[in-house]
Amino acid sequence: MSEVKTNYIQWNNANLDDLQPLARLYRFEEVFGYVARIGNNYDWAVYKGDADWTLDAIADYGSKISEEEAQGLFPICLEAGLSYRY
Repeated sequence: MSEVKTNYIQWNNANLDDLQPLARLYRFEEVFGYVARIGNNYDWAVYKGDADWTLDAIADYGSKISEEEAQGLFPICLEAGLSYRY
């Protein structure tokens, strides 16, 4: 059985059509990497890890950040009307 490869989209290249369930957006700022995970229920959450981590490691093991910080990093998710997942 083959492993499913997760598709990551750079935050500034994403459009509203990209915000489908299980999509992941990413960006790097200084020493941190951030991954926005889009859920199945029109929701989302952002995880932060060291910039030298892989995107999968950030998404799976990073620390969840606040909604306010997430909205500043990934404004398209706010534009799409997604609810932040706590």
